[in-house]
Amino acid sequence: MNDSPPQLPPPAFDIVKFASATRFALVAVVFCLSYFGVSSSLSIGHFDQVFHDMLGGKPLPTVTQWVLHFRLLILLISLLVPLTALATLFLSNLARAVTILGWLVITSFVLCLTIYQGLVTPLIEIIKALGGP
Repeated sequence: MNDSPPQLPPPAFDIVKFASATRFALVAVVFCLSYFGVSSSLSIGHFDQVFHDMLGGKPLPTVTQWVLHFRLLILLISLLVPLTALATLFLSNLARAVTILGWLVITSFVLCLTIYQGLVTPLIEIIKALGGP
């Protein structure tokens, strides 16, 4: 008699492969979102000059003042996010990597939204002023 356990068929769903694929997909999403954050944060200084020239000393919205004041911090965060995402590809703990990537997706989205809101709001005021009464 053979005391070895019976051979089980291979599972139809491999959770480790799924987690690895999810990690790769989230890294790609973070990279795509980070592109907009990095490119926008690099141009914040140019917007500052346009706002001062076109608005003629009118006060800027609070979110715009914040974006202009913290532009170096915003640039640093927008550069660290994709580097952190890249580093998660080398983590052996897949659950931790996916969790970190989830937070990076949220961070990238909030960063892009903040930059967009901060830079577009004064442009709308400029367009309204150019439109006349």
